[in-house]
Amino acid sequence: MTENMVKHIATQLLSAVEYCHSKKNLHRDIKPENILFTGVDGEKITVQLADFGLSTYSKHPLNRTCGTIIYMAQEMIESKYYDQSIDIWCLGATIYNLLTKSLPKYGSTKDLCFDDLIMEARDFILKMLQSDPAKRSSASELLKHSWLTSEWLSEFAVYEYFTNRYMRLQKS
Repeated sequence: MTENMVKHIATQLLSAVEYCHSKKNLHRDIKPENILFTGVDGEKITVQLADFGLSTYSKHPLNRTCGTIIYMAQEMIESKYYDQSIDIWCLGATIYNLLTKSLPKYGSTKDLCFDDLIMEARDFILKMLQSDPAKRSSASELLKHSWLTSEWLSEFAVYEYFTNRYMRLQKS
């Protein structure tokens, strides 16, 4: 799956999450298995967020642990109170997985590998995978992020990508 495909998927999922959050709903189980692929047109894949079995309406923080542990934020793993930002973490873990074929380790970002990602993609993911829920970006903020809104790679991003790949090849 190309980076442009993932950007298109991320935009659709963030729009779905933004709508849910505007209605005070939390999904609480965003993961690749709960994304339905409904169409393909070149690099544009149409998706829908599915499986709202664990979703809930809430104006107040919750503390029930539910969902899939490998996509859970630290606050849910530790049965602490959480809010809508829990969906942002799950979506961040999902997008990181789509881009890198790996996952954050149980609510932690310390072992993340960004070797093949441009700076904008790294920044986008890290805004979602903030360990402090209060510092996580909202779906609305993320929809305006430069990684999603840029139509092409900047010359610097292309240079950075190939420099990183070259350095890794030199080490192996």
